[in-house]
Amino acid sequence: MLVKVSSLVILALFIFSCGGESDSIEVDPTEDLDSLEKIRRQAAIDYDIEDILSDGKLTVLLENSTVSYYIYRGKSMGFEYDLLNQFAKSLGVQLEVVVMKDLNDAIDKLNYGEGELVGGNLNITEERMEYIDFTEPFYETRQVLVQRLPEGFSSMKSSMIDSLMIRSTEQLNGIQLHLFKNSSFDELATRVQDSFKVEFEVVYDTGYFDVESLIEKVSNGEIDYTVADENTAKVNKRFYPNIDIKYGTTNPSPLAFGVRKSSPGLKQAFDEWLEKAKGTRPFEYLKTKYFKIKKYVDKRMDEYSDLGGGKISPYDDLIKTYAAKGIIDWRLIAAQMYQESKFKPNLTSFAGAFGLMQFMPETGKTYGIHPGSPPAAQISAGVRKMNNNYKKWLEEVLDSTEAMKFTLASYNAGRGHIDDARALAYKYGLDQDVWKDNVEYYLLLLRKRHYYQDEVVKFGYCRGTEPVKYVSMILARYENYKSLFPEN
Repeated sequence: MLVKVSSLVILALFIFSCGGESDSIEVDPTEDLDSLEKIRRQAAIDYDIEDILSDGKLTVLLENSTVSYYIYRGKSMGFEYDLLNQFAKSLGVQLEVVVMKDLNDAIDKLNYGEGELVGGNLNITEERMEYIDFTEPFYETRQVLVQRLPEGFSSMKSSMIDSLMIRSTEQLNGIQLHLFKNSSFDELATRVQDSFKVEFEVVYDTGYFDVESLIEKVSNGEIDYTVADENTAKVNKRFYPNIDIKYGTTNPSPLAFGVRKSSPGLKQAFDEWLEKAKGTRPFEYLKTKYFKIKKYVDKRMDEYSDLGGGKISPYDDLIKTYAAKGIIDWRLIAAQMYQESKFKPNLTSFAGAFGLMQFMPETGKTYGIHPGSPPAAQISAGVRKMNNNYKKWLEEVLDSTEAMKFTLASYNAGRGHIDDARALAYKYGLDQDVWKDNVEYYLLLLRKRHYYQDEVVKFGYCRGTEPVKYVSMILARYENYKSLFPEN
């Protein structure tokens, strides 16, 4: 996402420096923003569906939760994630996720251009509509009171349990309700107090906006009451069977994705897609998959979920051990390994590449491994190869971030094709040491005769879409691994 914003910033700087008039919406100069923030906001204002299609990617802001987005065995999952992935595929673009740790920042992040759509089980509220638009609703759910069942509930009759739990609005009098400020539940609490003339204390929890953390606190006795959307509450009841979620509002509220007011084209594209998608088998299956099928619901608390055990793969310890001997973050190695094999040590491709890091047989011999080598040997070889390649690239490309992009690209396509693309970039006046919109651009053109027969090209034809996608997907996954699997 930073690459996209930076290119827009350059465009904005050019417009401002020329001093000419622009059709773009101007940023209010009285706002307390520094120059860079103003430029970023200006750039985001003009970014709409045409730009998404041109860039080939849709960047979305999602929270790390069971319903929105999480990582399971290295794979991106979540109801909202899969829904948006279907939409992105319909556009023919790649979906990229920016993880939000605090929904309080969601609207600012959207309007500053850090993503084009924002999720997180968002209710449509009048307050939010002052700052952003919403897509058509993709789901409806009511809000429920989350309270703790009495000790020994499993041996009680339901009538006894009901007599001990809150089952009416009047019973809310005098309770202490824990919420996050600025949430839709905060608005709901105010409406209930005003409409039903009941009095209860609202306590605003500090820290990240995370409803699931409040549900956990109810379960373990830290707090007594909170409010959650019923779809989220039902999923969490599988993990916390001692919570009660029977009492709630009678009317369901619509959930939708937030979109910038200056992106009407994206809103229209999503709304038109949603109208066609609703009722189809793939769309309906997502609701069943994430809210009803036990094996998917339970993945949230699995050992290899960032929400559960906090492990990316069965090989985390091995990756960390061997990565510590080199200069590459173990989470980047894990992101690449998922891209190569989805952590399957016995995988063999149609071309003969094998193992966790998909070595070709001849390369494998160089590093002392073969298809029957154990995972530890495969990982050691993969880390050594990546470090060797990265160090070589650092000798030519001094920027370490750029050097890593070239390292990944050459791992996928071979050093020769990347050198050819660099030679073309240099010949035609672009920067041979910059990946995005420079070397990447000519790598994509190496599928055309005019370019792969150019005199500076040594290795001929290359289907550049594969290494370009390879680099993009690994780096996007790596960013999410860093966010969801911190070092400490």
